[in-house]
Amino acid sequence: MRTARLLPLLLIAVAATGCGSSSGSAMPLPTDASLASGGPIDVCQYLTRSDAEAMLGVPTGPGKLEHILDTDSTCDYVPDPATVLGTRLALTVYTGDFVGQTVDDFKKDYKDMVPVDGLGFPATRTADGAVFASQNDKRACMLIMSVKKPADPDAFAKQVGAVCKKALAG
Repeated sequence: MRTARLLPLLLIAVAATGCGSSSGSAMPLPTDASLASGGPIDVCQYLTRSDAEAMLGVPTGPGKLEHILDTDSTCDYVPDPATVLGTRLALTVYTGDFVGQTVDDFKKDYKDMVPVDGLGFPATRTADGAVFASQNDKRACMLIMSVKKPADPDAFAKQVGAVCKKALAG
């Protein structure tokens, strides 16, 4: 299962950003040509600081962009100042041939996943709303809220869906 392999990589990236690393990414920011062919993208353009602050309900530092593979990019936000260790919001966008399996993979990996309807693309979330996944034929979008949980998982899914809609459209 692809998510079973990629989730540990995402968690490593999230942990690394909390360890004082101030460099966002070792890879150069993409050009329009790399966006068309897949590869790393600037995910922070889709999940802005104001989006992250609205979702977390607290001020955050700037987003930290991480690239683990050529096929994924993560934008990570943590509260500023950090009130509860580990609280963060991370949006990952995947590109490449495998993205069409994302929602099905999440259904296998997270037994409490429920569908999110009305977004115009396949999407699912955990029962508590802290993990959201969506896809189209060229990209997949995943958001993880760590430590804090959304007060209203359905409303939060719609909010994340709006961010993922932009990311999926490219």
